Amino acid sequence: EARVAAAIQASSGPTTSDLKLPARAFFKKFASKATAAGKFALVVAQIAQGATGKEVDAGEIEKVWNQNSGVLGGDYQTMYGTRSKEKGWVNSTKRGVFVLMDGWQKAANG
Repeated sequence: EARVAAAIQASSGPTTSDLKLPARAFFKKFASKATAAGKFALVVAQIAQGATGKEVDAGEIEKVWNQNSGVLGGDYQTMYGTRSKEKGWVNSTKRGVFVLMDGWQKAANG
């Protein structure tokens, strides 16, 4: 039963309470199955604490990514933001600024 509950929670993506985890623990829990675009959305989500529409500076995203590059699986690349926008997980309101979109939780599943 515990396995089923864990599988259901893993497939539904991160919750608001998961965002209270330290960044490294959050990424370790949710970024393992995510694509680079998904990892980008998860970094934005962690910084914005899940708030859609909250502006997040690209410099802050890069800083958090590089602090957690071991868990995220490599160095930050600017194209990750573009790929994440294509999936509809984030949007860019102006150059160098990203906002989280509804449905970003799907980023944890690929």
